[in-house]
Amino acid sequence: MAGAISVLLLDRHQGVREALAQRLRHAPSIGCVATASTLDTALQAARDHAPHVVLYDPRTVAGDAAEAVQRLKQAVGHVIVLTSSLLEDEAAALRRAGVAALVLKGTEISALLTLMETILAE
Repeated sequence: MAGAISVLLLDRHQGVREALAQRLRHAPSIGCVATASTLDTALQAARDHAPHVVLYDPRTVAGDAAEAVQRLKQAVGHVIVLTSSLLEDEAAALRRAGVAALVLKGTEISALLTLMETILAE
């Protein structure tokens, strides 16, 4: 996976994690290094694998999603929210917390790759 963008997935649904991890593993220049269903597991995976980016569904973590973003940013640096829906006030709170981007779960892997490359180049 040399030269690839390493990704940690944080989503509460096992099927979503598995499907997205598989899609990422088959995409050029992206590698899924770990998946997690809880914030604590994701933080440990971040320490163990040092991914470039976290793809995070804010509905995964009970409590304050913006606080979770801040903790993930401290561990990884770049957090992309990947969700099926988001209210505007939720999106605003996540932006204030420093999320790199807000993306719908149906987004094509090629578009995610382009977005990650742009974020990492900044």
